[in-house]
Amino acid sequence: MIFSVSDVSKVLHINNLASANTANLTSVEIDSRKVEPGALFVAIKGEQYDGREFLEDAFRRGAKAAIINNSDDGFDLLHKKELAMQYGCALFVIDDSLRALHLLAKWYLHQFPKLKKVAVTGSSGKTTVKNLLYSICSQAYHTHATAGNFNSETGLPLSIFKIDGSHEVTILEMGMNHRGEIYDLAEIVRPDYAIITNIGCAHIGHLESIEEIAKEKKAIFSQFTGEQVAFIPQYDAFAAFLAQEVNGRVIFYAPETIKRLNDVRSLGLDGWKFSLHKEDIHFHLAGYHNYENACLAIYVAKELGIKSPHIKRGLEAIRASDHRGEILKGSITVLKDCYNANPQSMQAALEMIQPLKYARKIIFLAAMKELGAESHQLHKELAIPIINAGVHAAFLLGREMLYLEQELKARGFSGMIFSDNHIDTLKAHLKLYLKSGDLLLIKGSRSYQLEQLEPFLIEHHFLYPDSVIKDAL
Repeated sequence: MIFSVSDVSKVLHINNLASANTANLTSVEIDSRKVEPGALFVAIKGEQYDGREFLEDAFRRGAKAAIINNSDDGFDLLHKKELAMQYGCALFVIDDSLRALHLLAKWYLHQFPKLKKVAVTGSSGKTTVKNLLYSICSQAYHTHATAGNFNSETGLPLSIFKIDGSHEVTILEMGMNHRGEIYDLAEIVRPDYAIITNIGCAHIGHLESIEEIAKEKKAIFSQFTGEQVAFIPQYDAFAAFLAQEVNGRVIFYAPETIKRLNDVRSLGLDGWKFSLHKEDIHFHLAGYHNYENACLAIYVAKELGIKSPHIKRGLEAIRASDHRGEILKGSITVLKDCYNANPQSMQAALEMIQPLKYARKIIFLAAMKELGAESHQLHKELAIPIINAGVHAAFLLGREMLYLEQELKARGFSGMIFSDNHIDTLKAHLKLYLKSGDLLLIKGSRSYQLEQLEPFLIEHHFLYPDSVIKDAL
């Protein structure tokens, strides 16, 4: 049991219109296919589906209560009530079921007053930082964190309902793709520690300018009452703005300001080595951006009172996952970082391969989405880091990549360029171009599903199914 039908009624200040007034609820779901016996089903209206249409499916699967939006159709509402009565379930009708989900999550989280709440947002790196903090905190505390990419206005509340009385720390990631979303999530969580990883152009198509993105991200501090701690990247262009009028303690973080962090050296694709308070640490994620993420996690861990031996174990346990920076080794070496892409993460990936020593460096990049009117310029700006990285061939997928192709040619790029809107065409060129010993970087927006290149490379014997080494990037 996480709460009861009567709790729902009290929190939302509405009456149950059907049965099961005393039922205990064991989970919360917005997808009827995931409903298990004892669940509360919250019917959200989305762009493609209205959860109300799946009410009977939820009841059939064992939901004991449901929250649905009101309707002007009295006959439809009567039908929904009769369904609830038929299955012996509670039914709540409200004007905004998403708001109801938020109110319930906020109330539920308030039931754990001793829980330390850490919130993470930023244009890139937030999932990595969340994973690092979860790994570190788990060495010292019973820790909860948002699963996968459950960082949205629906995903974060659903993650919160997984918390129980044994948890001492929760790490909650906050994503954003529309105005006001971070404020709404901060209102639910009311974090004790709030982190901004950086301010970049991800989702600029929804918010029109990077200044608006900074304003939205800053809302993670909006619920501070004086006792909370804000972590702000010291060298971000918006650092001063982010710190203005924060009602709490502000920490400007940067790697070089961590006390007793010494002997830092890059191991290329094998990550980093450094010492922290006499603890020698091998951090397996490559790239300076990931070193910065590790340093941020160290900062937060120290504020949480976590000792260096626990930090060491947490950092050394981290490996790549979910198409985020995997290293695949066969006759070629593949850097597979295709979970998503934005201008900052694209540049970081290209900067990472710049010092690597390979006979040929090849990139397979798919277009970046949600950049709005800035898309043209932001794709063009990838040309310089590509040239600086010493790339021998660029495979470019998507209409927006035409801007990058034109810029590469204008700047005298000496490598080969293969550009097309169809991945199968580029696969055919890639098959003919690759040869043993190559380094291949794969990166692009989630919608292109570039992970499909891995089985393609196995099929054509560039990677081997029984001997692929997956490690952290």
